[in-house]
Order: sequence, then C-alpha cells, then structure tokens
Amino acid sequence: MQVRRILREPLLHFLLLGLALFAYYGRVAPDDDGKRRIVVSQADVDLLATQFQGTWSRPPSPAELHGLVDSYVRDEILYREGVALGLDRDDAVVKRRVRQKLDVLFEESIAQNPATDADLQSYLDANPAAFRQPAVVSFDQIYFGSDTDTPRRLEQARAALARGADPATLGQATLLPSHQAAMPLDLVARDFGERAACKRSLERVVRARRVRVRRASRPRQLHPGSTVTRTCRCARSRGSRMGKRAAQAGARGRARETAPAVPGRDPGSPAAGAVTLSAKLRRLICVLALFVVIVAPAIADDFRPAYLQLKQLDATTYEVLWRVPALDANTTLRLQPVFPQGTQDLTARTSSYAGNAAVLRWRIRVDGGLAGQAVEFPQLPGSRVDVLVRVERADGTEQLGRVLPVDPRFTVTSSPGHLEVVKTYTVLGIGHILLGFDHLLFVLALLLIVDGTRRLIITITAFTIAHSITLALASLGVLNVPGPPVEALIALSIVFVAAEIVHGRQGRPGLTQRYPWIVSFTFGLLHGLGFATALAEVGLPQNSIPLALLFFNVGVEIGQLIFIAAVLVLIAAGTRVAASLRLRSPAWLWRVPPYAIGSLASYWVFERVAGF
Repeated sequence: MQVRRILREPLLHFLLLGLALFAYYGRVAPDDDGKRRIVVSQADVDLLATQFQGTWSRPPSPAELHGLVDSYVRDEILYREGVALGLDRDDAVVKRRVRQKLDVLFEESIAQNPATDADLQSYLDANPAAFRQPAVVSFDQIYFGSDTDTPRRLEQARAALARGADPATLGQATLLPSHQAAMPLDLVARDFGERAACKRSLERVVRARRVRVRRASRPRQLHPGSTVTRTCRCARSRGSRMGKRAAQAGARGRARETAPAVPGRDPGSPAAGAVTLSAKLRRLICVLALFVVIVAPAIADDFRPAYLQLKQLDATTYEVLWRVPALDANTTLRLQPVFPQGTQDLTARTSSYAGNAAVLRWRIRVDGGLAGQAVEFPQLPGSRVDVLVRVERADGTEQLGRVLPVDPRFTVTSSPGHLEVVKTYTVLGIGHILLGFDHLLFVLALLLIVDGTRRLIITITAFTIAHSITLALASLGVLNVPGPPVEALIALSIVFVAAEIVHGRQGRPGLTQRYPWIVSFTFGLLHGLGFATALAEVGLPQNSIPLALLFFNVGVEIGQLIFIAAVLVLIAAGTRVAASLRLRSPAWLWRVPPYAIGSLASYWVFERVAGF
C-alpha cells in the first residue's frame, strides 16, 4: 500500500518527467559548452610555451606558464564579452583580419586545385577586356609658348628637324620630358590634353595598326601653347588570343593572378577557374609573412581601442585618465581628447607606460561642468582605433560610450532625473516579470490553486511584499546569497505548488490550498532574491536607490497584474466558447496544467543543479 501511494504521488511524476526532459534535451540540443566554458587544451598550453620560448630563447617556468594560461583565459573572456556587446561591428581592423584569413584559405584551395590551360583559356575568352593591353606610343615633343610668333617658330622647328636637329634643343623647356617612350594613350591624353594635335595624330597611328613615322600636324591644326611631335612609334593594342607561346604565357600569368578561386571550376561562370600563384607572387607572400611575424608583435596594440575615463570630483572638477596604444614609452598613437573651450589643467600630466599603452593622468576644471558638452577627438578619423569613454559622476551614476572614427565626439549627459529613474525602473520591472517564465509559472500555479477573488488578492499581495523585502535587502548588500542555488530553489517551489494543485483536486488539500498567503509569502522571499540577481546586472543609481527599488517593484507588480488579467481573460473566453459549442471536457483534462507546470519546473531544477 505504501509503495502504491508513492507511485501515485504527483511529485514523483514531475521529477521523472523533468528528468526525462533533461536527458532528452541534453541529447538532442546543440552543445553550447563552447560558449559557456573556456577550455584550455594541452595543445593550447604547448603553443603558449612555444611562443614564449621563441621570444625569450628559453622555456617558461611553471609560474610563467601559469601566468600565460591566465592571460589566455582573460583574453578569451574579454573577447567573448566584447563580441556580445557588439564591439566587433563596424571595426575596420576586425574586417581586415577576417579578410586576411579568408585570403589564406583561398590561397590554400588554389594550391590544392590548380587550373588547367583549358580553364584559363575559357576564363580568358569570357573576360577579354580584363586582359587587353592598351596601345603605347613613343614620341618626342616640343613645346612653344603662347605668342603671335608661334607659326613662324613652328616652321623653323620643322626645318631644323628635317636637318636632324635634336628635339630637346628646340622650343621651350617644360616639366614634362621631351622624349616619351612606350607611353599609353590614356596617359598621353592626361598629360597633353584630350584635344592636343599630337593626340589626334597618335590616334590615327593606332588605328593604322602598324609602326610608322608621322610628321607633325600642319600649323593650322595647332594653337599657341601647343605641343608638336616629330616622330611617333606605336605598338597596337593586343587582344586576348593566346596563339603564340609568349602571349599565352603572359595572359596565363595575369589570368592566374586575377581569376577567382572557386571550387568546382565552371569555365563558363564569371567566378570560374581556380588558379595557382606565380612563383614571384609566392616569394612576395613569404617575404610579407616573415615581415608580419617580426613586426606584428610590435604594432599589434596600435589597433586596440583608446580609453578615456572622467571621474567627477565636484561640480566643475574632473580626474582624467587617458590610455592610448603605444609601441614604447616614447612612441604613442597621435590621438588626444579635446575638452570644451575654457577647460583648465589643474595638475601636470603624469605619464606611464604599461601593457603596450601609454597612460596619462591629470586633473581639469570645466566651467559649468561637462554635462551637455562634448569631448572631441580630432585625430580619430585618420586612425584605425575606437575610443571607449566612461564618465563617473559625483552622484555615483555612470555613462559609458564608444566613439567611432565616423563621429569623433562624445557628449556627456547629466545625471538621470527622478522622473527618468521612475520610468526606467518601472519598465525594467515589467519587462523582467513578463520575461521571467519561472516567476510567471509560479503565479499561474497560485491562480489555479486559490479559489475566490479576495483570497487571490491576499495571496498575490503577500507574494509581492515578500519579494520586495528580499529584493531590497539583497540590492543593498545586506543579504548575499549565491545565485545558482536560489534559481534551483525557485524552480523547486513551482514543483511544490504544482503538486499541491493535484493533491487538492484529489481531495487531499495541502498547506497551499488552506493557507495560500503563507506559501506565497515564503516562496516570495526566494523569488525576491532572483529579482535581485537580475537587478544587479542593471545596477542602481546611487543618488536614487530607494526610488529605483520602489518602482522596480511597482513594475513587477504591474507585470503580474497584466499576466493575471490575460490568464483570466483566456479562461473566461475558453469557458464561453466551450459552453457555446456544448463541448464536454474529458475527466483527465484538469491534470494537463499542473503536470505541464510541474514537469517544466522539474526540468529547470535538474538543469540549474547541473550548472552549479
């Protein structure tokens, strides 16, 4: 009989169902341990030791190796937190590093999947314009100034050229050389003008597609200040055909460097033709890689963000801490904060160098304070760093911000007023209770077990008073309870109340049904500690702690009332629909809500205990 009673106990059913959910979720859910844990493998330790030995020419001591591992873990923590805050977005350095890694991957895929001559020919046929060489010309030019005597001087120059005179000895000297060798036509147009007579003459030579010598245009085609050519040699533009070996080799070399590397190599697609790097390019990459290995440790910190901290001492006085990346104590990034006009330095700037950064400290006075004024960073647009700014106000509140090169200014705001505190923490309270599914399940369980509006109001009020007490004590530092055990006990309280619902329907009313306000008050103390953990992540304004606590609780109460009203409306609507449709509920239907609540809460118990 005792065994049968134990097997019929709903608390056992909840625990078994929760354990089954926990096992099933652990089997099918994606493994997120990599996001919640930092694992330092032996391979990571060996790599750290190898890097240390390469730098100092000796292996690290046990204490040094321990410090290297601690630094590795710290870097990983800061990296993950930075990514979670979105600090990697809109960062030119991060984009460049990712692109470099992709370049390396592409190069490896190219080396493993070289293109054939047929692939190169197909790609060349599909993109002939990319490999067409422009026409080049060689000529001598003579410049004449802008005066009325230019026609006569032109005729004298023609006669001198016919006698074999050196063009460099004729005309006026200019910044351009008198002899141009193998000059592309677009550069001729750039240096000598689109409408220059020699440009038109050269174009006719190019259209002729053969090497020939042309005399200068007649005087009527030139204007004072023009340039005239004596000889013109033209090499016609080459197309994309690969008939001869030399042309084929040249086109192949350029095609290998420009054709995209895409696995599968479809010659007809624009991204076809996986290609290999030329020997010269490989040697260049090796030299650049060696340069990066040698120089990167010295310049890596140039890309770290700068940091400005302003600590307000009184209405107009601030302590300044300015941390800027540096190669050494004497070589720092040229970046300085510029405070509003009229700012006075009260102390000299003391400088120190640590951690590849220069740290400057001094004290300033700003007439009227910094509230509502901007701190600017004029050199920021030309740099590759961001600036993190932290302002500690005299009343204990803080302001954090990030300054990007696109907008190099940071506006200091004033302390939040009482109305802003009321609004902010009321919204936080509402949002926390509506997103706290464990708290909502507890309130739902109370709704299902308590009969009568008056008893329900007393029960919910007791729950509110209880969690307000522990929330205030924990937020003020009077209570200090670890968060994980509290969260597990909160889930266990839901399991208990769900079991009490089943007991009451089975004719065995328990303590919760007889004295619901006592149970809600007792468990409300636990839930208040959970609220305090969430509030600690946001923080409290030091100048308005009582006001913030009060209206956070008001927000929680408003959220509870919204949830209770929504549940009551759904129950009333469901009852009316069932009555209108004359639906008869099965006898077991009442078990669905408590078993769903109890099973889910039991799963939370196992999950949170496993996370200790």
